[in-house]
Amino acid sequence: MVVMLSALSGCVWGVVGTYLLTDGRMDAHGWGGLVASPLIGIAAGILAARLRNPSGVQRIFMPLGSLYATAALFALAARAWSAAFDVAPLVQSAAPSISFGQIILDVFMALILLTVGGYVLVLWPLAIMNHLLIWRWVARQNAGGNAAAADGTRVIL
Repeated sequence: MVVMLSALSGCVWGVVGTYLLTDGRMDAHGWGGLVASPLIGIAAGILAARLRNPSGVQRIFMPLGSLYATAALFALAARAWSAAFDVAPLVQSAAPSISFGQIILDVFMALILLTVGGYVLVLWPLAIMNHLLIWRWVARQNAGGNAAAADGTRVIL
């Protein structure tokens, strides 16, 4: 069930990412990321589920790492889609549109946008809540669906 929850979460994040990547135009630059977002969400959810019971500091910084990793995967998928369907790259360079350098540049620029654009300040707390949802779901499943997790903490979904 964590896979379905993660895929759904990935879809929501995909819409947010496509909106941010395309400045609200929802054009072809973001479609690859949107199409890949359920798979990106599943990968992030499975990783988060495997890293259950993180410490307080880990609960804060693991979602940040996940946010940057999934943003890089999203940008990679968006660029692959753009290259496959001959959409002009977001950042123009002298290199051919399908070059490895152009793909890396687009991924790097998406991460720069996430940081310098200030989106991380809004998306990081959302990523923390998303990870808490996954961790609580896993704790609930491990507790046999009871209202209390194995360590005695209350699990609310």
